[in-house]
Amino acid sequence: MQNLHLIPAERHDNPTTSCRFFLFPFSHQHYETTYQPKILFLSYTKLSLSPCENHFSACPFSSILSYHTFLPTDAAMSEIPRVYFHSPKNSAYEFEITSLQELFTKQKRLLFPLEQPHRVHFYHLLIITKGSGQHHIDFTSYNVQEGDVLLIAPNQIHAFEITDHVEGIILLFTESFILKNINQTQFAAVNALFNYHTSSPLLQQAYTADIRNDIEALQTECRHPQNAISEEILRLQLNLLLLKLARKKYIVMQPIEHTEWKDTFAEFRKSLERGYTTTRNAADFAEQIGVSYKHLNAICKAIVGSTAKEFIDAYVVLEIKRHIAVHSPTTKELAIQTGFDEPTNLVKFFKRHTGQTPRMFMTKLKQQTL
Repeated sequence: MQNLHLIPAERHDNPTTSCRFFLFPFSHQHYETTYQPKILFLSYTKLSLSPCENHFSACPFSSILSYHTFLPTDAAMSEIPRVYFHSPKNSAYEFEITSLQELFTKQKRLLFPLEQPHRVHFYHLLIITKGSGQHHIDFTSYNVQEGDVLLIAPNQIHAFEITDHVEGIILLFTESFILKNINQTQFAAVNALFNYHTSSPLLQQAYTADIRNDIEALQTECRHPQNAISEEILRLQLNLLLLKLARKKYIVMQPIEHTEWKDTFAEFRKSLERGYTTTRNAADFAEQIGVSYKHLNAICKAIVGSTAKEFIDAYVVLEIKRHIAVHSPTTKELAIQTGFDEPTNLVKFFKRHTGQTPRMFMTKLKQQTL
């Protein structure tokens, strides 16, 4: 591995506040920066970089407007850029609302093409208000048109289609913002709504009059002086919007019987992220977090609407796709990377869940990027 020289970056966040929510229309200030990349930090084998001139910072990601990315060099050139959220210079909240048009006009000031797949570490709500086009999420292309809503969760990989024929609004916010002071029903709704492992991120014709009114209310509240009361109002308004979208997605929430279920599910998800290459057995994960398999299933059904095993398998399939997209490994290498004892077992597992072999998926992916 080559030596990496890290250049310290100037911070532009507000250290005096603990607020974590952004509402941003793609405002000009996010893109007013010169195109001079600086390497900020090393994350595993990936470099995060940002042009830290005016409104970028060394803080993990900012919004789609102030995208911090990794500057892949040499061997790291094939890595997918990571994008982290960081509040704009004049905002104390980890939430923003912006327009697609404003983002696209600032395309040349970004460090990588928006059409390039990039991994985000915060939530997106993308609303199409005019025209039609495509958006790419985790290697699937979705046809979108006026009135559609796309849900993008942290850790997903997506790419824009730059076109003058589509207009839209994006709401960006962090997990820490939305989960603060959240109740059990709200937590379950957020997880089920953004459960990309077992459901589609596309809500067709969900941008109805009531949703439009809720977004306008958020925009109005963002113009108020920033303080703890305004932050909580924004969070409540956002939660209301997400609950309405969950209802439009026909999510039927099972009663959450115990307040600790939220924490148990969070433990399960973290355990899965750490240990999916070691086991794909739901009972093993249940044992790791100190609950029964039956109890873990009940929690998963209540919070994300799927069994624990369905959630695990969907997670593993997506990780396999991500390994293929980033590294283009051989089947043997892929099996080692994702915890399969034999390449044939990997192929069978992947084909059973996707209808294609890993090599077929790799070939199709390469054809899409030509």
